[in-house]
Amino acid sequence: MSVGYRDGFLAHGEISYAGHNAVARAREAARIVRERLTLAAIPVTEARYDLIGLDAVHRGAGAGARVSVEAGAGAGAGAGASAEVGAVPAVDQGEVRLRVAARTDALVQARRVGREVAALWLNGPYGGAGVTRDARENIAIASALLPREAVAPAVSLQEA
Repeated sequence: MSVGYRDGFLAHGEISYAGHNAVARAREAARIVRERLTLAAIPVTEARYDLIGLDAVHRGAGAGARVSVEAGAGAGAGAGASAEVGAVPAVDQGEVRLRVAARTDALVQARRVGREVAALWLNGPYGGAGVTRDARENIAIASALLPREAVAPAVSLQEA
């Protein structure tokens, strides 16, 4: 048996950095968002800060990157574990895209995560561009086994 259930809200925001020190600027942007969410006491239950083009697929494999998944309940994005940013690579990337993804309990909180990423245009490291953001409800699924005796097979047709 599979059951769908409401499992909070998912938010994400992205911003691109290109040129000299792009990776360092994207890491600083991640630090700023994390700090602003903590200062605003936005209750984020999980958060992830990825540098697309550096370490988004193979975590930690890109040029010395150290971006970790945060997990844990509490106020702010800093609750649970830290999401460190690693050393700047010896050879700078030409471009990188910061993705902030988070899970919250309310849509208004999820929207705030995206707004904090969008705020980097004016209040973050120079040269950020191409901001996108989204917030939506998460419908999860859980599967379970039932004893055969607890199930009565039946078929019914309904017309609209």
